[in-house]
Amino acid sequence: MSINKKKLIIIAVIAVLGLSLSQLVPLKTAQADSKLWNDARNNGLDAIGSQAYEGAGSNPSDIRVIIARLVKVFLGFMGIVFIALIVWAGYKYMTAQGDSSQVEAAVGQIRTGVIGLVIIVAAYAITTFVADKIVYVVTKY
Repeated sequence: MSINKKKLIIIAVIAVLGLSLSQLVPLKTAQADSKLWNDARNNGLDAIGSQAYEGAGSNPSDIRVIIARLVKVFLGFMGIVFIALIVWAGYKYMTAQGDSSQVEAAVGQIRTGVIGLVIIVAAYAITTFVADKIVYVVTKY
């Protein structure tokens, strides 16, 4: 691999990690109205922070919520990895030029990637359901 390809891969990995990690902190969109500005002027930045987290649905310091969010981010990252695996196998399949061993290997990799993607999507759905229930219990009691 040339240096340019290595740099491109590193930049792509950093971008994917950054986008994945940005899901850890859900923020409620604050309305820019006069009440918000008056609260900020009178009470300082704490008023803006409390309004931004007001409806986020969880206490950010609760360990159960933090772990649930980390698992969701990890599963989202794994989904991206499996999509990349399928794209790479598709590229190998298209560039096999009729070589049956390369075609077999690429088809096997595509099959493995699809199975892995189905498992990750199912795990993500289950995790989202359980995490929502945890957040509900944490905020209710």
